[in-house]
Amino acid sequence: MPDIRVSRSVVVLLFLTAGAMVSAQTTTDSGIADIDQIRQNVHATPTNKSNLLSRRAALIRWWRFLWHQGYDSSAYNETWNMVNNGGDHRGAMIAVDRGYAALESMLLSNTRVPEVHGGPSGSTTQTAWPVYHGTDGGQTGYSPDKGPSEGKIAWRVPKGNFWNAKPVIEGGRVYVASPGTDVFAYCLNENTGKVIWNGRQYGENIYHTPGAIYTPVVTDKRVLLSTAWWQPQTHFVLNKDNGFFVSRIPAGSESEGAAKDVWVHKFNRTQIVLADATGGKGFWKFNTGGFIAGDPVLAGDRVYAVGQSGWVFALTTSKSKPIWQRDLKVNFRGTPGVGDGIIYAGDTNRTLHAIDASDGRTVWTFQAAEVENKTYQYFSTAVEANKRVYVGTAGGYVYCLHAGNGSVIWKHKVSDWVRSSPVVVGDTVYVATLDARLYALKDTGDSVIEVWQKSVGEHGFTADLVGNSNGILASGRDLVLYSLSPATGDIQWMHSIIDGAWVDGVRHRADAYGGQFQTSPVVVDDIAYIGGPDGFLDAVDVNNGKRLWRFKTQGRISSAPRVAEGKVFVGKNAHHDEFYAVDQKTGELVWKIDNLGWASVGATGYAIK
Repeated sequence: MPDIRVSRSVVVLLFLTAGAMVSAQTTTDSGIADIDQIRQNVHATPTNKSNLLSRRAALIRWWRFLWHQGYDSSAYNETWNMVNNGGDHRGAMIAVDRGYAALESMLLSNTRVPEVHGGPSGSTTQTAWPVYHGTDGGQTGYSPDKGPSEGKIAWRVPKGNFWNAKPVIEGGRVYVASPGTDVFAYCLNENTGKVIWNGRQYGENIYHTPGAIYTPVVTDKRVLLSTAWWQPQTHFVLNKDNGFFVSRIPAGSESEGAAKDVWVHKFNRTQIVLADATGGKGFWKFNTGGFIAGDPVLAGDRVYAVGQSGWVFALTTSKSKPIWQRDLKVNFRGTPGVGDGIIYAGDTNRTLHAIDASDGRTVWTFQAAEVENKTYQYFSTAVEANKRVYVGTAGGYVYCLHAGNGSVIWKHKVSDWVRSSPVVVGDTVYVATLDARLYALKDTGDSVIEVWQKSVGEHGFTADLVGNSNGILASGRDLVLYSLSPATGDIQWMHSIIDGAWVDGVRHRADAYGGQFQTSPVVVDDIAYIGGPDGFLDAVDVNNGKRLWRFKTQGRISSAPRVAEGKVFVGKNAHHDEFYAVDQKTGELVWKIDNLGWASVGATGYAIK
């Protein structure tokens, strides 16, 4: 693993030029290479219109990186306010140069915000907070309880990020999307994890600058990244050699003609788009007439997709009219897998369907024995290899099925739900779970041997695994990409997917997750109910931090839950319409509404009639 410690020594001089404060050359590495390069550039030349956006976005990242480490920036609040006002006028350029000088001074002084310790509060009351901002409908924010005063962590429970984008391995490099407002892509060395280049969009506003949340599309000379959150989806094209910006277009843009490299994506939840992989423009669209489950899949010259309401579609890359479509009258969830002439799709009744890719008829079905009613998606995307089908379940098992008839060859118990698609290297199946464990399972023919299992991070995995004999790449909900040895499971290297660096063994973020809203917990009867952008609603015992149950939704939960009449009510946002009532004790669904629109607020008011 590469050295991830950062030196804190610094030598700084300050001087004035053209009315702006500019920092002299520094000998200190921040741990973030492109920020250090820009610091040197600021020393050499004052900021101008051509470099203003780049320098200001990098300055905001550096500022965030330092205050995450506890540096006291209070003496520079006025300077920060000037930088934060934005604009492209002369004053904005001066403000950026002064901002860099201010941060160099902070490093030189090494003044940290002091840690304050208190004593126990002695509070004996425990008032419920069933709704955000109050103990009753008044929303006053007042509680009769005494708050914590020691500042010590009693417990913590992982709440991951929404992260389903897998990396792409090609030619000894790894291409990674990032959800950052500024840095939204990385190219890494496959063997060492060292940064070859990063791609930037110069974003500053975390609520209006979405990051990249989809798997990169890599072609001969270009890398295509798609950004979206609640904002419209945008395609960015970067130079594959150096990460330099080439072009950007809104998703759904169309053009005539064809291309050597094509890709397929979902648009507005109902449309399949075949697009030019080197520029992002679509060649055709097909409206499925309903919400698409997961993402469409490109396999050779065929495009396959399954609808949430049960429809299965097969198209060719040459035209937008289906060569067949069938209604299987089930509720599909997740992205389908494609094998040798077979499409694999899972439904909400824990049934995996093997569908003939030539005509859409059902070849076989398999129903898992284990019941889990708190999950939106029961199966991972299935993988076919060596005439076998490998799939993980929310029931906590990995199944190996016969590709010809769906019979169970073996199944193996793992520690938690499996949302990530497994990856198969030779005769070994690699699997990741939601409780942050990775498994290597050797398929011996009629049984399975667990070669190793490793705890990796804390936040678990929802992005599909990728890998080869050089390493298994697991992209975590903690926004860290891990490379593990296929033989031992040891971590070979790790890289933060969100821009930042490790200082004294602690990762500090420099960038922010662009376009994401956070939620607040509520507390009733010693149970905290916590939503999050990961899409999970968790019930946690406030006395020990133990998770009692979790409920998986379709989208990201940005609203505070509301607890009443033995139910937890919660909505969500980012182009998903459901609003849920979940049993307070069991975490199982009581009812849901599918047509509320953007339900980004919870049931803040409640009345019994």
